[in-house]
Amino acid sequence: SGHPIDCFRDELKAFTIEAISKPGSSNKIITIAGYMSGIRVLTGKRGGRFAFMQLEGLDGQCDCAFFNDTYDQFAPALNKDSVLIVKG
Repeated sequence: SGHPIDCFRDELKAFTIEAISKPGSSNKIITIAGYMSGIRVLTGKRGGRFAFMQLEGLDGQCDCAFFNDTYDQFAPALNKDSVLIVKG
C-alpha cells in the first residue's frame, strides 16, 4: 500500500519526468507525473469550461490548470484518483 503511482514506475521511466517539488523556471515546458487527488471544474463568463486540479507526485504536490480548449481536449482523462502525465 504505497503511493498510487508506485505501480507505474516502470512506465514512467520512458518519460523525462521533472520533480514536482522542483519545477524549475516558469518559462520552461516541463513534464510531471502524479495522482490526481482533486479537481474543480468551473464555467467562465463566456461559457467556456476550465479546471483546477491537485496532482500529487512521489516528491510533492502541485496545482495544475486546464483552460478552455485544453480542458475540452483532455476532460475525459481528468478524473479524480487517476494517475496522469502532464506537460506544460
